[in-house]
Amino acid sequence: MINVHNVSGGYGNGFRLQNIDFQVEKGEFFGIIGPNGSGKTTLVKMMSGILESEHGTVMLHDRKIGEFRPKQLAQKLAVLPQLTEQSFRFTVKDTVALGRYAHQTGLFTTLTEKDEQIIANVMSHTHIADYADATIDQLSGGERQRVFLAQALAQEPEVIILDEPTNHLDLTYQKELLDLLNAWTNDRELTVIAIFHDLNLASLYCDRLLLLNKGRVHICDLPNEVIQHEHILKVYGTDVENCAHPAIPTLQVMLTPEQHHADEFHFISEDYLKITDRFIAFEPDVPLKTVSTNPFNRGNGWYKKFVNHYIESDIHSRENILVEMNNFLTENNFDKNDTAIMLTTDIANRAIRMVQQDGIKLLVVVTASAVDSSSGIEYMHDRQCDGTINTWIFIEGKLLDYVFTQAIVTATEAKTRALQEMNILDQASNTRATGNSTDNILIAATQSNMVIQSATTASSLGAHIGKAVYDCTLKALRMKEHEG
Repeated sequence: MINVHNVSGGYGNGFRLQNIDFQVEKGEFFGIIGPNGSGKTTLVKMMSGILESEHGTVMLHDRKIGEFRPKQLAQKLAVLPQLTEQSFRFTVKDTVALGRYAHQTGLFTTLTEKDEQIIANVMSHTHIADYADATIDQLSGGERQRVFLAQALAQEPEVIILDEPTNHLDLTYQKELLDLLNAWTNDRELTVIAIFHDLNLASLYCDRLLLLNKGRVHICDLPNEVIQHEHILKVYGTDVENCAHPAIPTLQVMLTPEQHHADEFHFISEDYLKITDRFIAFEPDVPLKTVSTNPFNRGNGWYKKFVNHYIESDIHSRENILVEMNNFLTENNFDKNDTAIMLTTDIANRAIRMVQQDGIKLLVVVTASAVDSSSGIEYMHDRQCDGTINTWIFIEGKLLDYVFTQAIVTATEAKTRALQEMNILDQASNTRATGNSTDNILIAATQSNMVIQSATTASSLGAHIGKAVYDCTLKALRMKEHEG
């Protein structure tokens, strides 16, 4: 579709591109990223024929870009430059209609029925039909950007080039514009080439990314390869962290502000525990990074309060449980957005173990509301809230993301060994119990002090987690057994 081959050039003795080489395929959403001054705008000017390259070629359909007459090129390629504050008193419809000029002959040709249909279509798709008669200077920046996008689409180009299309747009307009472009690449095989400053937007929407650095290609590849930590650090000089998007298979970039108290230690202590006949709470002095299977605020998050709340065993419906939980949080001044919550039908049968050994410091709390792990089976289909065995593990240290998962696996294995030690059977299968679907587990870490790279049973942290969880689970289950 577009072939940029060994292109070099620039502005006199100023900035220069050097040996730029890549291809853009038909129907591709292609993103160009890089720091300020890396050559992004210079490159798209050469690709659109505005600026002539000194060496190399830009080919569109195997034809040099400079060989097209202006109207011919406009039928193939449209350019949406950066939005400026300049505006004219043309109406919205008249502005969009200018996009049909490339398909007209003569100076004063009137719009045909086909032109009118195309204009109406692109105005509808860009959601600007309702203010067709308004003048451009009456519109907001986001609305004007959609008008100029509609004008470019009215050209019916095969390729559209956009220079920072989301600049100055709020979140809603950014998503609307990029969703529209994405849909047209899929449905109409429109080829989109866009400059991005926002690396996360580029990663979300683009099929491939070109990362420029000081006028040269640093890497051109799939987004998940391009926005890797090492590339961003080298090109932008900024340390970032990568994380997976929760809904689609793409990486995102997370900035970490400089910590003014980076050397401050945060500690795990039994002093943060509060135990009543209605709940166990753990309230450290800082939020902890948390991974859990809690029925409420489950998954990943940062929480400053942790609650294992007693709930009556005869409360069956989730709706009633939610009412009870919200009343409890309000009465005890717990913010539900800042609190990781587990539920149990037994607070009394608990075990607590503080570990400080081999440079490892952790606190384990286990509650057991049943000796038989299948005793909660009557609630499984409509409830699944109160935990038969609830396990908390609070760790002093900085855990890498995968270490949280390792800690969950290690703790689950330890709980299973404790169940087997007591010869507890699963009544549903009459086999040795390994746990219950209502069991809950939580791993939380201070994310300060020592970096911890493993929580497998072969590691120091894993070994201490395994022993503490095993001992606490046995103790809590035996208390329940003796109670019975």
